[in-house]
Amino acid sequence: MLRRTAHQSRSLSNVYLKTLRGYRVAIVGWGYGMSLLVLELVASTSAITQTAAGRASLTQIASQFAWNAAPVAVDTPGGYATFKLGVGILVMAIWPLLAASRTLRGEEESGTLDVLLGTPQSRVQIAFQKAAAIGTALLGMALVIGVVTWAGGAFFKGGYGFTDALLFGLNLALICG
Repeated sequence: MLRRTAHQSRSLSNVYLKTLRGYRVAIVGWGYGMSLLVLELVASTSAITQTAAGRASLTQIASQFAWNAAPVAVDTPGGYATFKLGVGILVMAIWPLLAASRTLRGEEESGTLDVLLGTPQSRVQIAFQKAAAIGTALLGMALVIGVVTWAGGAFFKGGYGFTDALLFGLNLALICG
């Protein structure tokens, strides 16, 4: 018969932290990856927006694609990056879909769900803690995206501030959630 120590019982009973710890690579990877997509556009348009003719050409290009998204402040690097990425930035929504589907089903197939259900917690508590860990991971990604986007925007003179970058990351995380 297997005996568990008090430390092992505590680590198994905190499903939230165990799950969140498993998402640490995804937080950093998706956070940096998505912010680099934004920074690529900010860097490429920062030189164009230095002249009035360049800003006018960006506005003209954006007006032709108004069916995709409303062209708001497309004469700035940050505004054009947001417009250009549009729906494409929602590729980040792939991760929570995969993580949520793998959360319980993947653990059931690997056999670790039996160990989790052996702890003195209900199934609802376990599912809630796993869902909360996914939400916290998305907020962690939002923080990484916001900070890296702000730093890159400051370097390339993107025309947005720290709060704007953090709100962009938060908006992306909430949409993906």
